[in-house]
Amino acid sequence: MIMRSLLRLTGAVILAFLVSIFSVTMSQACDSANQTSTDLLAPVDYWGFRPPPKGQSYDDPVFCTTITTITDHHGQWTWNGELARFNSDDSLLLQCYHDVNGNQAIWLFDGTTGEKVKEIPLTDADRFRWSHDPDIFYYVDGNAIHTYNVQTQHDQVLYRFTEYTSVGLAGGDGNDLSDDYRWCVLDGEDKELFTFDLINKQKGTVWPIPTGGRPGGKSSGDIDYATISPSGQYVIVHWINDSSTERYHGTELYDRD
Repeated sequence: MIMRSLLRLTGAVILAFLVSIFSVTMSQACDSANQTSTDLLAPVDYWGFRPPPKGQSYDDPVFCTTITTITDHHGQWTWNGELARFNSDDSLLLQCYHDVNGNQAIWLFDGTTGEKVKEIPLTDADRFRWSHDPDIFYYVDGNAIHTYNVQTQHDQVLYRFTEYTSVGLAGGDGNDLSDDYRWCVLDGEDKELFTFDLINKQKGTVWPIPTGGRPGGKSSGDIDYATISPSGQYVIVHWINDSSTERYHGTELYDRD
């Protein structure tokens, strides 16, 4: 899906997501709405543009869309561009909120209207990934991966990794699921990476590659991010090192198995 592909961009392409999250619908007024292009399409006034206030819209002449601001920057925050905030059919999206006292919550929005639907009673919002079911997302807590149904609010442990005290979504940035929603990359206690089959609930290949300490931050030599490829056949790992011909520098590609 287009939205999922856009959200796989690298962390350098965060753009306006750091300020607002937009709900995008096709504009009928644009003559080129059904055209395609292989050119690099730059937004108008890339550096100076400011989104309209919450609840207001504007027409984007480059992509022939009407864009509506559904949040403001007060108490709102989000993640780098790799994480798919929209669910599998683009009907819902999740956004994190912090109040003035530092309390954190997850808000569920209607993906078409941008209206707030409900608050999700979870706090660690950077640890979720939508599943193939548009009502269910995965999240990790302790040494377990859970499923959470946003309609029924049913929370269930999908799999517990008893060999670890904690698991995480690998290096951080990136790490969406494969396009068939089957494969992801996890880390065990920040000491090693491994693949996991969400459908068959099976642990795959393990790599003894440290992912960097939390909460003390990362330093040179640690993993910046790790993710599964869209096909699910490969694992991409990027280190906080200058690119070179040496191993464990820059970006490396591994077979999943």
